Amino acid sequence: MESKNRIYISLAKIIPTAYYNNFKEMTRYAGEENNIDLYLGSTTILSILIAAIAMLYTYYYTNISSYILIVLIGITGFVAIHLLTYLLIYFKVEKRIEHVEKVLPDQLQLMSNNIKAGLTPFKALKLSARKEFGALSEEINNAINKSFGSNSFTKVLLEINTRIKSVMLERVLKLQASSISTGNNMAGLLDDLAKDIRETRMLRNDLVTKTKTYTAFILFTVLFGTPTLLSISIHFVTMISGFSAIGGSTSTADAAFDVGFSSGAVAIQPAFLIIISFAMLILTALLASMLLGVIMKGKMTSGFKYAPALIIGVVVIFMFSRFVVSTFFGSML
Repeated sequence: MESKNRIYISLAKIIPTAYYNNFKEMTRYAGEENNIDLYLGSTTILSILIAAIAMLYTYYYTNISSYILIVLIGITGFVAIHLLTYLLIYFKVEKRIEHVEKVLPDQLQLMSNNIKAGLTPFKALKLSARKEFGALSEEINNAINKSFGSNSFTKVLLEINTRIKSVMLERVLKLQASSISTGNNMAGLLDDLAKDIRETRMLRNDLVTKTKTYTAFILFTVLFGTPTLLSISIHFVTMISGFSAIGGSTSTADAAFDVGFSSGAVAIQPAFLIIISFAMLILTALLASMLLGVIMKGKMTSGFKYAPALIIGVVVIFMFSRFVVSTFFGSML
């Protein structure tokens, strides 16, 4: 076990420093900063295995003979595994932020009630860290334990946000620290902050509800419209190629579809169109997921979690629509 851990740690050292530091920061925000070297090392081993499998498969089971292209495929597989790992950590960070911002108004209201009951702000903060608040309570307790008896209350407040990447929480904590420094009414400020956050979340939910029509239109276009139109186009090219082969209008054995263009002729084969269609569908699904992220969460990156389902959906529907189109139009010939 120790030798395996040493291998993981050694492989983690080959990771670029900028990516390593960024990944370490993201794991801290996700609450999983322990054993980052083991995490990156195991991911690197998996990436190397996937890259090797991709290159071997391409070399032995495809017609690709260019070594440069085979190496590029291996590099793509290596990067893809690291990117997938990074996205998994990113989604954990986003989920943590969403949970914290959801329970933040209740925590502020509880802290305000404790202050109104005569408790000091420090004691009120400590008692407001209830178990049902999850990550927010954990970070409040961690900040209190780290700073107990050594730092001022304002530093304790600002310490809470070091492991939660929430702009809303950061602003709330800075306002509380400023209120303590200026001697303002702390309880009143907490009540106003809780009210404003609830209203903001309600407005955001209303906006998402009002844009559901656009979301449905995007999903319909990506999942059904685009695969169906591409299937019809491919079947049309296949039919014309077949007619050309029967009529003897082409001299090639593969019966390509000749389209005049300028002074020459461009041969469009159905197999080539199928490859292009898969690439277009995957790219369209990825862009659509980013657009959904903007509509629903206000961030493009938040839509990446919809990408796998969309990509699988468009590929399955494309294959099914090709079968339906070929069956329907084939019976008409």
